[in-house]
Amino acid sequence: MATAPNLPPHRREPLSDGEVLLQISYGLAEIRQNLGEISNAVKVLEDARKIYDERILQLIKTMAGTESALPSLKDTIDRHSNDLNGLGRVAHSAKIFGNIALALIGSGVILMIAIVTFLYHYLVFK
Repeated sequence: MATAPNLPPHRREPLSDGEVLLQISYGLAEIRQNLGEISNAVKVLEDARKIYDERILQLIKTMAGTESALPSLKDTIDRHSNDLNGLGRVAHSAKIFGNIALALIGSGVILMIAIVTFLYHYLVFK
């Protein structure tokens, strides 16, 4: 029985040609498997990128539509603001005219009472 020579622990016996070819074959098989996994991962990432590209395009289209609607929306807001300001002035004018009308009606009632009282005293005590 042959005994192995006393080699330091970090050294091994030289490999035979068949063992070297076997290790190279295992290494190549492992590389091929890893390349297949990388290929699948790249395909998944490409699919995800396509989905996100579509979403980004939809977002850009939505934003473009929103940007085109903003000026008309601003014009509408300005128009409604002007209308409300005009209604505020109309309401203020109506309030003033209402107060004037109330004052005139009150004055007219007092004047009518004075005239009726005068006529009553003039006609009754004549």
